[in-house]
Amino acid sequence: PVHHINSNIAKLGSYLTAGGKLLISGWKTAGQIEDGFLRDFLECELTQQIMDFEFTGAESDYYPDLNIDPDKLNIAFNGTLPFVIIFPDNEEGIYDFIGSEGNPYQGEPCALKNDQFGTCMLLGFPLYYMYNADAEDFMNQILEEFGFSDHTPALYSKLEFKSSIYPTICNPVSHISFDLPVESRVKLDIYNLKGEKIKTVINEVLNPGKHIVTWNGTDNFNQAVSSGIYFYRIKAGKDSDIKKVIILK
Repeated sequence: PVHHINSNIAKLGSYLTAGGKLLISGWKTAGQIEDGFLRDFLECELTQQIMDFEFTGAESDYYPDLNIDPDKLNIAFNGTLPFVIIFPDNEEGIYDFIGSEGNPYQGEPCALKNDQFGTCMLLGFPLYYMYNADAEDFMNQILEEFGFSDHTPALYSKLEFKSSIYPTICNPVSHISFDLPVESRVKLDIYNLKGEKIKTVINEVLNPGKHIVTWNGTDNFNQAVSSGIYFYRIKAGKDSDIKKVIILK
């Protein structure tokens, strides 16, 4: 519970100083932790609690994306979560805030990680409200990092997959196919040669089995992209695959 964390903060600090590994997640919890602990173990000087109903998930280049499961929320929340903590301009950020269209907090760090004393990870949002498959993929990766992979239950088994694209020359449609051994959140993004993401083709939880996703050569504004070389990155859980696709008109 939020109101108990600071009564144990000295013990948590001692645990980290001794080389411990700690993951903290909860609703409003990050905003209740003593400033000294945040500075010493996360190099964090500033937190901000977002009161608005804006948060829909968190995106990361290092870990599986986490998305809110609306079925776990009160229907009045309309699929969004208030009271999420962000850490403005913090260089230790591992997840970025994803919210309703036009929200002013988009891309702000909402989770931190620091390895100066042991490993301390702090989420500014509760894992509980995320899709189960997203949370499981995240915990699988964290357990491996923390050195518990040998004791990980089958539920967290590593997902390995490969994708294929046909045709590789897109005019105007290409199909990306892949097999999922377990239920997983799949995200497929298209990038240009500058490394800029121009399109998210799919971002949803899919059942096990063979899947085919189609890209029609458009960007996020449904405008046709110009001829040239592009790349797609498909993420399933913590695994990813990258391949080239050519637009030829």
